[in-house]
Amino acid sequence: MDSKQGVVVVAAVVVTCCMTLSLSSAVDTSEAGIGDVDVTVTCSSGHVIVERQKLDEFRHKFTFVPSLALTHDVSVTFNKQQVVGTRHCSVR
Repeated sequence: MDSKQGVVVVAAVVVTCCMTLSLSSAVDTSEAGIGDVDVTVTCSSGHVIVERQKLDEFRHKFTFVPSLALTHDVSVTFNKQQVVGTRHCSVR
């Protein structure tokens, strides 16, 4: 993300979790301004359904439930630019 656009903060994503446990995280764009936030979660078997909730003008919450014991990649974009610091989640 271009540093001139500000900062997008992604709350910590649990690094290890159990299958069928709902995982949630928040994205705060208050220092970057108004924009489009998108979150995708994938694993080797394909895309995972992500529930998105806009909390207010700058805060967004996303939730997903892993269904397989695989590493899941969590990708966050803001105005179509990758947000640095998004994580992998290992599911057991």
